[in-house]
Amino acid sequence: MKILIWGQSGQIAKYISNRINLISNITIDAVGRSDNSEFLWYGHNFVKFYKPKEYTKSSVQSILNDSMPDINIIFLAAGSNRTLRCSKEDIDFINVDVPSIIATWCSLFSEQKLIIYFGSTAEYAGCLSNSYVDTKTEPRPISDYANAKTNISKRLQSIAISSDNVSATKLTLASVVGGSEHHTRLIPRIYHSCINNSKLDIMNSRNARDYISI
Repeated sequence: MKILIWGQSGQIAKYISNRINLISNITIDAVGRSDNSEFLWYGHNFVKFYKPKEYTKSSVQSILNDSMPDINIIFLAAGSNRTLRCSKEDIDFINVDVPSIIATWCSLFSEQKLIIYFGSTAEYAGCLSNSYVDTKTEPRPISDYANAKTNISKRLQSIAISSDNVSATKLTLASVVGGSEHHTRLIPRIYHSCINNSKLDIMNSRNARDYISI
């Protein structure tokens, strides 16, 4: 079985890739615009690493035709890191158009193809405070990134429903405090500030990604 991993965004790519690496009879290809050394610290020797200069319809199709994956795992999340500036065009193309191209490619085959992609709690940022969010909650995105994530979810599910050989599964990570939580996020900063009795400045935050709004 061949798995093609798209992107290196967020904290989850590393751990999911490590878990996949424990499965026998699995080969992994990967796509990323950064140097593949960032992938190597996952502990993987990828069969093939693709490094497109930019994501275009032709470059995405070319990678798919060369890799021929059974499963596409999409970590792409342009615009998720607020410290990195992304245009709305880039956010929409990478988060919406690229997964759509992948899904359309998958629909051309007679055998079953699986797409695993990741949503964001940012899709629910417009909900009222203390709202209970579950799989039936309607998203209320208020940013370009969140809108893109909501739009691609609807589009992939539509493609999967209309195709007998495409399955699309959405996973959304909810932030928790734990040993793997990045130290720049809000909850770990509050935690360390409390145990060290130190000042916490949240006015000019450079957090990598928060799942909480203040």
